[in-house]
Amino acid sequence: TMLDLRITVKKYYEIRLLDGTELHLKRPTQAMVQYTLFLKGLADNNKEVETMDAITNLFARILNRNVEGKKYDGKELAEEYDFEVVSYVIGDYFKFWGKEIEERVNFPQSQQQK
Repeated sequence: TMLDLRITVKKYYEIRLLDGTELHLKRPTQAMVQYTLFLKGLADNNKEVETMDAITNLFARILNRNVEGKKYDGKELAEEYDFEVVSYVIGDYFKFWGKEIEERVNFPQSQQQK
């Protein structure tokens, strides 16, 4: 049996934005996860303004993972959403996918050695 990666992307994180728009968001990319490490470095170095801007940009990157094709900009989102909401969405999004990945860790191997 061939491992088909297209099958593993049928689950989405669902969110309804403040304006009522509903989005279905795909898994985070490896680059997004690496960006969270960059954020931690900013926060550890007490760069508050840069950290807040970077967090809002991560929020935009998350929303841009939507299957509906809508595009979001960090600067516009900073005007519309308070920091607490942005932080909550980011945390919930990564927890959702972390749990989903954790549940799949013990899945059976797709192919047997010949």
